[in-house]
Amino acid sequence: MTIAAAPKPVNINKLIDGRFDLDKEKETAAMQRNTEPTYAARLRNRRMEVEKTLGHLSTERRQVETNTEWLNYAAYKRRVTLLDHVTAWYRSEMAQIDKALIRVRDRRYGVCAACHKPIGMEQLELSPELEHCPSCQSLQEH
Repeated sequence: MTIAAAPKPVNINKLIDGRFDLDKEKETAAMQRNTEPTYAARLRNRRMEVEKTLGHLSTERRQVETNTEWLNYAAYKRRVTLLDHVTAWYRSEMAQIDKALIRVRDRRYGVCAACHKPIGMEQLELSPELEHCPSCQSLQEH
């Protein structure tokens, strides 16, 4: 009669962590399938709004520059500076939207660029162009 070898001890933490990683991967893939069309549409709509706004700002800038009836030069400079800052802000938003649309195309949307964990739906609802989860975003800002 042969005696069977004792089974190797199983590291339960590795087993749980492995399952957890698989569950997270499945959750991320499901989230991407379900949210990409909705958020991609929202991003494209917002991009169109930003394009229109940039067009209006450009028109207003031309009007300011061609207006020769300014009461003083300081008021003219303040207006031009304001328009420049607002235009820069909208261009920055446009760049963020474009990067988010690239992530949608590459099937990386909704996943943190730093830690590769899913970004919460509530964060994406507030800012669909988010690239980082709240934890990583706070690290990026410091």
